[in-house]
Amino acid sequence: MRTAALVLALLAAAACLALVLWLSAPWEEPAGALAPTLALAAWVAGPFALLAAAAALARSRAAALLALALGLLAAAGGAVVYLDAFVRRPHLLHALLLFTVPMLQYPVVAVALAGALLSRRRASRSQRAA
Repeated sequence: MRTAALVLALLAAAACLALVLWLSAPWEEPAGALAPTLALAAWVAGPFALLAAAAALARSRAAALLALALGLLAAAGGAVVYLDAFVRRPHLLHALLLFTVPMLQYPVVAVALAGALLSRRRASRSQRAA
């Protein structure tokens, strides 16, 4: 489960990075356009970095399954919105979704991180009791 959640986080972060690079095309802009593009890519891929942290910190099967399920929810939700906005019906204002979708993904993935931290806490308590 942990490996599947880590692979999901890596693939989703790579897809977000590719999306931001495809939309911003920093190679067509002046030399100073790369830094804002990288900052935007970090913002868009950030929820999946938290997901990777949650998967790595999970000490129980339930916490790893929670990280995987919530990661799938965040990735699928983002993919549906991004595909609809940028492939199916492209419009200039859809670029604002690059700011709003991660705002919805961060709390979802934060629940997975909280579950992973609680599983670590329980594991350390059971080791001290034994």
